[in-house]
Amino acid sequence: MANFPKLLSLIFWVYAFNSAKSQTESQVDPAAWPFDNPNQFGMAQGSGEEAKEGLLQAAKWTYSTTRDRKVAVFDDILSFKTTVALSNYVHTVGAWRFQNFDPHEGNYTGKKGNNMQWEATFDPEVFSSSRTGQSLTQVVTEMSGGTQGYKLYSVTANVVRRLDLIKMYHNAEESEKEFSASIYLNEVWRKNDYGELYFYDDDEEIFAAVKPRFGRTVVWDSSIDYLSRPPSINFKQGQIILNMAFTTNSTKVENYKKQYDSMEAERQAALKAPFVTTEKPGIPNMDVQKHIIQEFYDSKDMKGVVLDNLFDEEDLSALRTFTIKYGHYFFDDSIDLDSDNVQWIAGFPVESYVKSKMWNITSQVVEHVSGKKGWYPYDISCNLIRNADHTRIHEDCGPHEEEWTFLLYLNPNWTHDYHGETAFFEGNDDDTEYIAEVLPKFGRAVIFRGIIPHSARPPSVFFTGARYTFAVKMSVDRATAIRKTFHEEGRHDLGMRQRTLGFLEKFKLDDFEEKYKNMIIMMYREQRMIENALEKKQLGSMSGEEEGHEEGEEDEEHGEEEEMMGGEMMGGEMIGEEMMGGEEMELETFEQEDMEELEQEQDRTFNKLFQEAGNDPQKLQARLNEFMKDFHKLKGQAKQELQKWF
Repeated sequence: MANFPKLLSLIFWVYAFNSAKSQTESQVDPAAWPFDNPNQFGMAQGSGEEAKEGLLQAAKWTYSTTRDRKVAVFDDILSFKTTVALSNYVHTVGAWRFQNFDPHEGNYTGKKGNNMQWEATFDPEVFSSSRTGQSLTQVVTEMSGGTQGYKLYSVTANVVRRLDLIKMYHNAEESEKEFSASIYLNEVWRKNDYGELYFYDDDEEIFAAVKPRFGRTVVWDSSIDYLSRPPSINFKQGQIILNMAFTTNSTKVENYKKQYDSMEAERQAALKAPFVTTEKPGIPNMDVQKHIIQEFYDSKDMKGVVLDNLFDEEDLSALRTFTIKYGHYFFDDSIDLDSDNVQWIAGFPVESYVKSKMWNITSQVVEHVSGKKGWYPYDISCNLIRNADHTRIHEDCGPHEEEWTFLLYLNPNWTHDYHGETAFFEGNDDDTEYIAEVLPKFGRAVIFRGIIPHSARPPSVFFTGARYTFAVKMSVDRATAIRKTFHEEGRHDLGMRQRTLGFLEKFKLDDFEEKYKNMIIMMYREQRMIENALEKKQLGSMSGEEEGHEEGEEDEEHGEEEEMMGGEMMGGEMIGEEMMGGEEMELETFEQEDMEELEQEQDRTFNKLFQEAGNDPQKLQARLNEFMKDFHKLKGQAKQELQKWF
């Protein structure tokens, strides 16, 4: 079996490579982009090549309805590097938004349409001027019979997950004569992962079905009804699809651009605005005890407290609306051993939060339940969980740390049938027992020692929306909290180094495609190792005979897995057993930076900085601000390196 630490380093790179880092720019940071123009995508990425003639002839399949409305499927219209670049762009730039009917607000949080719940919107002008956009425009022109004047007016990306309630839909009426395109961005798609794209004729019967494949591009008449089937229940991550729409209606093009600019300006203004309730006066000398409805303890006397009615409904609604509408959600569907496995998290700046009425109340709560003053937040976020998610028991801090976590539930009209409890446990093992379960009623809060194992349980199938929880993690004093913030930001710094300069250096390799595919194979080996480790952890220790039997079962499962891997598609090629090889087979992939050395170097830098600043919060905060400036300066340096390619 491959060396585990080496694979951990490898998996860190690939996830940093594709991670959805928090970006506020509407266009990609050139420090994360390997092409001539960071906001252009290419076909084969040649030097100024023109769009190919007769692109429709390159379609792998073409279909028509009984009234000759067309669908075309392409596997080679985008090069492998181009598809990797598009995937990186979507993950890096995308500002994701959850779209669903909100009964509390009485309206939709976003467009309903095909009922795809997660969507990111991109600047249509960026794509329309790109080589990819121009090539797809040419395909559309050919499919229309030569009609001139088609323009790309809408670009979105969707994350589709298991149990999503996707609906049959058509993007435009037949009289509008528009076209749509979708590009699949998951590197590997197995034969039993589902996720097909169905097209329906006038009789509502399926006349075409398209299997997802990395880089596969589907173009169709927008008046055709379609349905993007969600992944199978066994697919634990998200299906990523990039969508574009084309029209000859110039007014529509202009209106969509105005809508995008307005939406982006509003989002940017919200990100810079003070935290909600900042303008409201705090509540001095609050009687916290009267709000407590329950206390619980573990065997080590670690405490948890449940409180109701701490905040008025106006403040709760303001926080909820802001979180839903402007929260910059980070998507992480990676598989690991010990995280909470919450896939959608929106972060908020600490310095803005501590000026708000929300913190005025929360600080009094933590002082009351702990009997100590001086607590300070280091992590402010909102967790979004849905009924198909699989969360796990975890702790928020190490056993040597004295921390508290404050949770505030933001779903009105929650009922027992919706489930979604926060469960607290005696330990983080399979023999553990419950010490408390808290129903997430609107406005209810629970505060507990961060070392207590806990888990946010997903909602039931009766609840098709999202369970929102606002979370505040607090350290014993401000200096300690700032140090923890340093380490959090430091992880972003390391990820940025990997994603920008490292990405650029690797992308220019002649054998990039081969090594990238090998990297993905290694990633899936690592994923299998993690899943097997989780299964063994759940099964616990067994006797020799049972253990041997289990190993036999595991081998059988691996055999089935290898068969499934033999049916995987990536970049239009089959990944067969000869490519997968045995577990001992080493594959040539990218030379990895020594992540351990990078981390040690950063720790040395932080320790020196901490020694200089001591325990003075003002000095530490000043150092943190300097560090963030250096972080952005490093991005600027990477941008200059990329400009040498222009």
